[in-house]
Amino acid sequence: MTRFGSRVRELALCVAVAGLLSGCGGGDDADGEETKRKSGSDSRSSAEDTAPEGKQKESAPPRRPATQLEAAPVYDTGAGWERRWHGDPLVLPRTDAVAEFSGQDAPQGRFTVVDAATGKVRWISRSLSSVAPADDSEMDSAVLTTGGKDYLAAWSSGRTGEDVVRRGEQVLTVDLFDADASGDSVPPAHHVEIKNPRRVWHGTGALMVELKDEVVAIDPATGKKTTYDPEELKPPRGCADCSPGGSVEAITTAGPVARTYINDYDGFWVPGKWASADIAPSGAVPEGARTQPVSDELLIAQWERKGNKEETVWAVVNAADGKVRASAQCGRYGWQAAKKTTPRLSANGRFVSYGTAVFDVEKGDGHCFPDTDKSKEVMFDQVTDKGEAFGYTKAAGQGLSTERTPVLIDITSGKAKPLAEGTAVPEADLAGMGLFLVEREDRLVAYRHAD
Repeated sequence: MTRFGSRVRELALCVAVAGLLSGCGGGDDADGEETKRKSGSDSRSSAEDTAPEGKQKESAPPRRPATQLEAAPVYDTGAGWERRWHGDPLVLPRTDAVAEFSGQDAPQGRFTVVDAATGKVRWISRSLSSVAPADDSEMDSAVLTTGGKDYLAAWSSGRTGEDVVRRGEQVLTVDLFDADASGDSVPPAHHVEIKNPRRVWHGTGALMVELKDEVVAIDPATGKKTTYDPEELKPPRGCADCSPGGSVEAITTAGPVARTYINDYDGFWVPGKWASADIAPSGAVPEGARTQPVSDELLIAQWERKGNKEETVWAVVNAADGKVRASAQCGRYGWQAAKKTTPRLSANGRFVSYGTAVFDVEKGDGHCFPDTDKSKEVMFDQVTDKGEAFGYTKAAGQGLSTERTPVLIDITSGKAKPLAEGTAVPEADLAGMGLFLVEREDRLVAYRHAD
């Protein structure tokens, strides 16, 4: 799911360079609860319109947003927009837009889709209700991208048909929208219902629903349901003695990504297409590969390194044919730490980040920033179309503190640059804008890229 990863922190951060980076000491300011700003007008500007774009008056050129954060220097805080915002924004990279879902963790809600470059409302969905609002069942939402297009999904599950005698049954309802819709009170393009769901998750190119013995993939473009029996997944071609079976990890343009560590095969594969043991990069141990989907077209994979158990090989892989697009040498424990983060793909599809690794799939290379004797671990949050990766590391002496020191990496060169104390980094970057969420004030602020 393409949700925002970090938030504009209300903590002061310390930065200095030592090895890769090292921290400086210092206590918390008594006023640290206040988000650090530059001086600016108190008036709220720019994009507060709630009508779809076609119904709005012609707007003036982008102006200086009233909310002035100490943003990373790659952004011009003098040009952009801001608007009231509630809940987790949903990034629509192929649509150059961002969506707000007012029903997140609530029984009712609607989507409002906003142009990322201007802040104007493009369209608003009709009001949606959870399957059992009387029982306070909550709704959830996600962005699904497949076939080069973005879709929005809202779903909820609850018990229906229950009374003093009947138990009723558990039902999942899913409403699907084309992110490129237009108008006001837009109805869902597709409505799907599934009985007795156990778990729902975002499978990059589809919404995945786990049942008792099967997994259902819902195609956001058509609403079509495809059922997979994990016990009948065709084994990799290179494992003649393997019996069918595995777990469905995600749905890609090539089909489901299967994973298993039993049946004499330890790795992942796309049934009938390719397997991780066959595509292992040079210097990697073929067996034991792990994977994480990035999109419906790309996966990130990890293999152990031959002759060195302290290092691993990470790669960005084409889902269609298993071709390695870019790779990097990484540390032994980085994959486990990366699971706490979300893979990021730049809006133009060229740059990827996951955990401590960043990749340029056009150049075919990558860089890893693990914890070593000489440098600190850098974990990445976001990437831009220009190849700028925003990450963070802990300053010296912070111990178990969650306070983070921001870092800017040039993916094309692998060079790290520490950011100034208190720098706000974006939670998303698309359409030439960095998007910042100021939670305390329920504001979404966009700043243009500096020239």
